Amino acid sequence: MTIYDKAAEMQLKANQEYLNRLSNQDEVTEYFKDKVRFELNLNSMEQIRKHLNIHDTMLYNVLHAEANPIVEFIDKAFVLEEPAPIDMKLRDIERLALLESVDRDITKLEMIVRKHSSAKSHITQLMQPYRNLLKAIEQKSANYLQSIRNVLLVEIFLAFIVSI
Repeated sequence: MTIYDKAAEMQLKANQEYLNRLSNQDEVTEYFKDKVRFELNLNSMEQIRKHLNIHDTMLYNVLHAEANPIVEFIDKAFVLEEPAPIDMKLRDIERLALLESVDRDITKLEMIVRKHSSAKSHITQLMQPYRNLLKAIEQKSANYLQSIRNVLLVEIFLAFIVSI
């Protein structure tokens, strides 16, 4: 994966001939200002098939592949740990700490809750606040990651169109 400043790259001597051919050179140069380019080089047919999740490298299949290896790479690179929301109650913070102590594994947590609660307690009711909290945290993280993806996908798509 290569990540670089697209505006700086456009100013390189190697790109000057291309820019000089454009009637809207200033507009293109301004467009690339403050743009970051993500580039993933797939150097073999096997890499193309693997990263695009396709069975062959026919042009139609490559262009219509639903997989996005750049987004997948970014998903692996970003570890989203958000601070607890400000509106959490003390009990929610305690629950979150307990969830974190078992790496958010609800099965492990249930064993701990069973061990420290009355046999007459309804485990489903005891576990529900933990499940709700975990769901809210995961939804917030998913929304945050999706907003990052959306910005990157627009930039990736526009960079692809401009480079054609």
